[in-house]
Formats: sequence, structure tokens, C-alpha cells
Amino acid sequence: MKFQYPDTAYNSNDMPVQSASKWDNSLLDKFKLSNATLLHFNELSNQIPRTFSNKCELDDYQDNTIETPWDEKLFTKGQGNIWFRFFFLIGAFTEIFLTFLLPITFIAYIVVHFALYEEGIYDDSSYISDVILSLKFCFYFFGLSALYQLYYRKLAFINGNVPFFIKLYREYELCRQTGMVHIYKKNKEVFSAPFYEFDCYLASNPGNYGELFYTMQLVHRYKGTKHTVDLGALIGNSAPPEEYYQLWNMMQQYMDISRPMPDNIMSEAYRHLDPTTAAYDKKTGRDSHFWRNMTQEEYEAELERREEAQKSIPLEGEDIMRWKKPDQPFVA
Repeated sequence: MKFQYPDTAYNSNDMPVQSASKWDNSLLDKFKLSNATLLHFNELSNQIPRTFSNKCELDDYQDNTIETPWDEKLFTKGQGNIWFRFFFLIGAFTEIFLTFLLPITFIAYIVVHFALYEEGIYDDSSYISDVILSLKFCFYFFGLSALYQLYYRKLAFINGNVPFFIKLYREYELCRQTGMVHIYKKNKEVFSAPFYEFDCYLASNPGNYGELFYTMQLVHRYKGTKHTVDLGALIGNSAPPEEYYQLWNMMQQYMDISRPMPDNIMSEAYRHLDPTTAAYDKKTGRDSHFWRNMTQEEYEAELERREEAQKSIPLEGEDIMRWKKPDQPFVA
């Protein structure tokens, strides 16, 4: 039996007529979004932010060593507890120690060693003891860093099991098949509504040194900022501004059942399970393992080619949302 999409599914060719926002007169919501730009619903396709692509490691999806949050049904965004963030923060620091600090320390030790040897200090017994002490410190410090990296990279998530002290929670889900957006708090659903009832806002804020940081949120048109989705977190807060437009266009394409799923390695294994995408791939003759059969060099070259091609695509298309006339009564 052919799958039937529910009425809530988002179809850019058949947009339900929408009322104006109920909270236009809310001072609190106006203040929260005072420096934000509303991004329109449009039909621009084939846009994937480079920052997003850079987070997709080819090996992970070729070897099936990572479970993708994207499939033909929904995209799930999770968040971890404080130990989750601490675990990855230490992992990042130890990687820096081993990649940069270890060779610098080794080179500095050799240079100082030969400099002192030239001056004859090397024969001093106190110097020998200091050298042994420093070597012990380096051995313990970098040794522990290496062990942590081994656990962090190879052992912690073996067989799909996260470390016992980490708790993962669902933050939100964007469901392609149903068109619904579900917002959670510690795995408990607190709000849900159709995707077309959420407006996308992009805001910029200056940092301590004048640099700009960005936030992009989906805000429910009829409930205000009480129910939001932090969509910009998918590429961070320091990506180039055009990438946030591309991210919004990519998410619209993913949710739009009239268009194929965005073409990226994260969701490639599920394309044949989505009716619209499967029909598109059959028509265009797309290789089902287009991304997964690539070498690392081919993968990076293809990302570069697509990034260059995206420059000719406008960042924002014509607004396709259908609005009720001002004199029509409000219906949420």
C-alpha cells in the first residue's frame, strides 16, 4: 500500500493559508526578536552549508560507525547533560595537547638540552635530577592525554554505548513524513505543531572583540518565543551569515514532501525509503552510493565543487507562504 502523508505534512505546492501572528503586539516577543531578520519560506533547493558538511566525516558513514540523526522519517536533535559537554571539552583539549603541545615540548627540550650541554651544566647532578623530574611530568601528562584520546575516540562509543556518566536527551524533532515539529524537555514532549506554523529568525550579536555571532531559531507563529527550536546550533554561532540562509533552505527542502531530501552523506542510506526521493533518484539515475563510494580526496573535491556552485544560487527566494487577508478572522 502506498504511503499516504497526513494533512500536517509540509508541501510547498499546497501551503495551507495562514493567519498573521497572534503575538504581534507582545512587547516581550518584540524585544526578544528586535534585532532578528525574518527568513521567508521559499523553494530554493540543493543548498547545504559548508560548515554543516565539514562536520560529516566520510569514514563514519562508509564504515557505519555512527548513527545518523537523519533518515526518511525525521531529523532528531539531541543534547547532553553537563558531563556530556565536559567529556567532549576534555577530548578537544587533549587532542590539542597531543597535536601541538607535545611536538613543541619535545623540540624545546632538545634545544635547551644542547644549549646547556654546550655550557657544561649538563654534568651537574642537580640538573640531571631536574631533567628526570621534567621527563616524568611530561610522560604522565602526555601519557594520560593519549589514554584519554584512545577512550574518547575508540572505546567510549564502542557498540553504540555511550559512557555511563553521559545522559542524552531529545531536544527537538523535525518529522518529514508527518510535517510536525516536536519540542522536548529531557525526553518529554512539551509542544508540537506543523512545520509551516514556525517562522525562522536570524539574529546577530557582537562579541567582546567586535566579531559577530549568529543565532537562528524557529519560533511558533501563534505561541511566540515560549516555544523555539535552536536551528542555528547545527552549524554553530560563528559561521558566515550566508550559511544560515543555506541551512534554512536545506531544512525546508528536507521537510518538503514535494521535493527530494537534501543530497548529503548523512541521509544517503535512507533516500530509497522516501517515496519522493526514491522517485527523483530513479528519474535522474543517481547512484545509491554516490557519497559512500568516494575516496577522501574525491569527497573533499565534491564538497568544494558544490560550495562553488551554490554561489550562483540566491540566498532567499520568493515568499511562498499563503496569508489570510487582514479582514479575515484569526484562526490558530
